[in-house]
Amino acid sequence: MTPLVNKDGESAWPERFSDADIARIKNATGPNKFTSQMMLRPVNIAEGRLNPAALQFYNDELDYTPQLRTLYIGQRKMISASAFWDPAFGSHKGDHSVLAVLFGDEAGNYFLHHMEYIKLSSADERDEATQQCGIIAKLAQRFMLPAITVEINGIGRFLPNILRNVLSQENVPTSVIEQVSSVAKETRILEAFDALLAAKRLYVHEDVRKTPFLMEMREWRPDSAKGHDDGLDAAAGAIAAQPDRLKRLYGQGAYSWMKSSGSHRAKSDFKV
Repeated sequence: MTPLVNKDGESAWPERFSDADIARIKNATGPNKFTSQMMLRPVNIAEGRLNPAALQFYNDELDYTPQLRTLYIGQRKMISASAFWDPAFGSHKGDHSVLAVLFGDEAGNYFLHHMEYIKLSSADERDEATQQCGIIAKLAQRFMLPAITVEINGIGRFLPNILRNVLSQENVPTSVIEQVSSVAKETRILEAFDALLAAKRLYVHEDVRKTPFLMEMREWRPDSAKGHDDGLDAAAGAIAAQPDRLKRLYGQGAYSWMKSSGSHRAKSDFKV
């Protein structure tokens, strides 16, 4: 087999893969996967790193336009949303229970708008599972989430039905998707972040700086069991959930701001 790009940096099959095609493939797959699959060079997963310097930060809040049923972050129109909950309980190996909320715009950029490292109140008399689901339901309402994916490996198996009940009681029209993760966590994280960081297409809200997320990025090593990666795993799940959920995030009685992806909002921040 022949690598896609030869030693001179030229396409091995220019009649099939132009320079633009190669750039697009590299952008979509990320440097690690491109090197291993397209250049046929072995890549050691232990060499993978997540560099916070590749993140783009913003401080805009969500802006919903009821008349057009559109959702904006600044002047960028959002056309997709995903949220991923990686649950844990207090005594479960010191893991954090984390919800990641992610939006996508028309240009293929992703906006990690919120990271919730769930903390419980000792004054709340409800059981831990119901408390956590109550927090998740409030966030679903706050961010108008059409759906939330819940990882049901291990302890999370019974949570989706509790969450559905709480959402129903709070009249929050968010659906719950159950997911069993069969891919190794370090692989999930690398595959989710690699291409986005390389292309600088991952935007992160300034409030995420207040959470352990950036520290997890700096300290993460795919070959080490030390440290926490719960936020990274939740964000990776939200990233992975984006592409195949665009057309089925909303339904009857659900949040429907994505139905108007063809609408336009004129710029209105002119100085007079």
